[in-house]
Amino acid sequence: MNGSQTPFEHAQTVWDDFIGAVQNKIVFIVAHSFGGVVVQSLSKDNSNFGEIVFKVAFTDSVHMGKISGDSVPCINWVTSSKPVDTHLGARFGCEMRSAGSTNHPWTSHYAMDYIFDWFTGNDNVKHIKDAHDDDKMEDSGN
Repeated sequence: MNGSQTPFEHAQTVWDDFIGAVQNKIVFIVAHSFGGVVVQSLSKDNSNFGEIVFKVAFTDSVHMGKISGDSVPCINWVTSSKPVDTHLGARFGCEMRSAGSTNHPWTSHYAMDYIFDWFTGNDNVKHIKDAHDDDKMEDSGN
């Protein structure tokens, strides 16, 4: 696909065609592993990154250094045997929290509810879970 020969080119193409050109857009990004390096590059290559991107959630990202646009908050949920969402300090301008798993590929899955909680606010994860539970009850005929 043209404009997607590398992860960096692909991210820039998505930015140019779908994200960066639209006004009044608020974007949340979740980036796993090497995706953190791609997001870091995207932030440096686009001066409007901090105006559009509201928060960045990394899951066991391997990026080194800060993302551009110091006003963009970021958290990296990393492999850890500590309970999920345990604060582990900060590194490269991002807070680090436990993903609740020592298995790298599973960090996104384990941290998902906490990521969306952080994106949307404290009470919304419970609300989403309650709605999901209501759907299960409707499906079971209760």
